[in-house]
Amino acid sequence: GGSVPCGESCVFIPCITSLAGCSCKNKVCYYD
Repeated sequence: GGSVPCGESCVFIPCITSLAGCSCKNKVCYYD
């Protein structure tokens, strides 16, 4: 539930890792 960081930030651009199931949360990409 968004507790595992994906090692990507989403301050300026969306999460590229969203293709792998990650989502932006608090300017950092987390895996759902």
